[in-house]
Amino acid sequence: MRGLRGRRGVAAAIAAVLGLLALGASTAVVVAVAGHRPPPAVPVGTRRLPPVPATDATAPPAAAARPTGAVAAASATATPGAPTPAPAPPATAPTPASSPPATVRVDETTAAVTIRVGTLLDVELHGDPGDRWSEPDTPTPALLLRLSGSADAATGDAQATFRALAAGDAVVMIERSTSCSSGPNGGVCGVEARRIAVTVTA
Repeated sequence: MRGLRGRRGVAAAIAAVLGLLALGASTAVVVAVAGHRPPPAVPVGTRRLPPVPATDATAPPAAAARPTGAVAAASATATPGAPTPAPAPPATAPTPASSPPATVRVDETTAAVTIRVGTLLDVELHGDPGDRWSEPDTPTPALLLRLSGSADAATGDAQATFRALAAGDAVVMIERSTSCSSGPNGGVCGVEARRIAVTVTA
């Protein structure tokens, strides 16, 4: 009996030692696992996003309402609250002044001339005290309108201005008077009628 008890004591001691070893090993495993445990999660506050406002289908897009060019520059420099200046009127080309009518000059050596409707015809005759010219005139006023005329007996010169009114064949009539010393006081020795043919074209 004494031998049996001794063996049981030894077995009990061995079992106690094995239990301690097993306890130590499990504790080491727990410590190792605890050392590599991830950090605890920290709760973070969240908030809901505001709802997106509904768009009006009839409203113009923002890009279309944005002023550009000169309007944008005027808006940028305008004083807040000041009235918007009116746009400048478009530049217009100046109206050209009407050109004066063409003028044709003839003298006592001219027998015929051609001018256009609207042209001015200046007749200038040169004489002397003994060889005088009369004031030019026309028997065709519907074609040639006389605007002025004169004759100077002291110099023998004469002049007149006509305007061509219509197309056709017109004429300017003039007279040349020659003085002589016949008689006690002298006098006119002869009168020569002359004409200048004028063709008026349209």
